[in-house]
Amino acid sequence: MRQAIGSRWTFWTDRIRRVVLAVSRRNRSDSFKLLLRLGHFLVPEYRFKHPEMAWWNDEDFAAYLRRFCSSDHCLTADSRWMVQQLVRLVADVPGDTAECGAYNGGGSFLIARMSAAGGHERVHYAIDSFEGLSEPDPADGSYWTQGDLSVTESVLRENLSEFGDAIVVRKGWIPEVFDSVPRVPFAFVYVDVDLYQPTMDAMEFFYPLLSPGGVLLCDDYGSTNCPGVT
Repeated sequence: MRQAIGSRWTFWTDRIRRVVLAVSRRNRSDSFKLLLRLGHFLVPEYRFKHPEMAWWNDEDFAAYLRRFCSSDHCLTADSRWMVQQLVRLVADVPGDTAECGAYNGGGSFLIARMSAAGGHERVHYAIDSFEGLSEPDPADGSYWTQGDLSVTESVLRENLSEFGDAIVVRKGWIPEVFDSVPRVPFAFVYVDVDLYQPTMDAMEFFYPLLSPGGVLLCDDYGSTNCPGVT
């Protein structure tokens, strides 16, 4: 049995080594075609996308991904780039900003950075329980469990420290935590709480506070891991 496993492992490692060598010898177009073939073999239902998107070569954004995702190949890179671009849309919209489900501060960092780059003196509210998710509703499926995605408040505060008083951290469960959030105009609100009920509560609180032209972005919409959100 050990010999059979060893032989199989040698076979696959040799195949992978050959693929890597082949990729290193080809131009980018040919390398991508080879990647597509390999991906179709390993995960047939996965859909790749064209690699010609300009932001893939944005070094500033790549540095952000390395900081918050530990890799240039962050699986949420698309959504993070979208957050950054949507904040640009509210450059002339009055109001503060907020993130529900701030986690380690990655989303709040982008929002605060874009606001600062636009010369705005906005307050950004980073809202999180810092105890992970609340108990999922039956509508949320079986992917998440209570306590998932917990992070310490100190991690978020350290990641957002460069923005100083522009960041206001609000610790608590939705919707009770909203008692500590002022009912002022908001230009941009990012809801990333993964579950049905806190998403609904966040929308009910913030949507009436949006300034004309403001944006409320729901991160988890369309994710099969978050059916309650959709």
